Amino acid sequence: MRRHWTICLLAVVILGCYIPAPAAENDAAALRRQLTQFDRDVAAGNLEGLISLFAEDAVVLGSGQVPVIGKAAVRAWWKGILEQFDVKGVHELGEITTMGDAVVLQGKGRGSLIPKGGGKAVPIDTWFLHIYRRQADGSLRFWRGAFGPNTAAAELRLAK
Repeated sequence: MRRHWTICLLAVVILGCYIPAPAAENDAAALRRQLTQFDRDVAAGNLEGLISLFAEDAVVLGSGQVPVIGKAAVRAWWKGILEQFDVKGVHELGEITTMGDAVVLQGKGRGSLIPKGGGKAVPIDTWFLHIYRRQADGSLRFWRGAFGPNTAAAELRLAK
């Protein structure tokens, strides 16, 4: 009996050495890398690079906008933006929560849309909520998301 417990304890110790970092930590690191790459792709006008980060059934909900449903619609939406503007911006990541095959990310987006035809830059100051879904290969892809403008009143409430 004692030998049985010794073997079990040894197995737990050995297996414990090989358990990877918790999924939530891996997911947070993966999303940080992914959004950094997304910001680079948008700034470079790399439509295919940024679209590769979306799931086939992605949905984007923007405040006051018609829902953008499906990867083809997301591609067309971003193509229109990139044809009209140079986009300079960054995602500021907030809370990241892993729930099974879904990862929820909350944060802010800041930057500017610079009209390609000339004119005054349009500031970007938004909140966002993204849901990423784990794919069969283990990667995370943007699945659902919503965004809207930050307002002075909202900023004051968050600061309290």
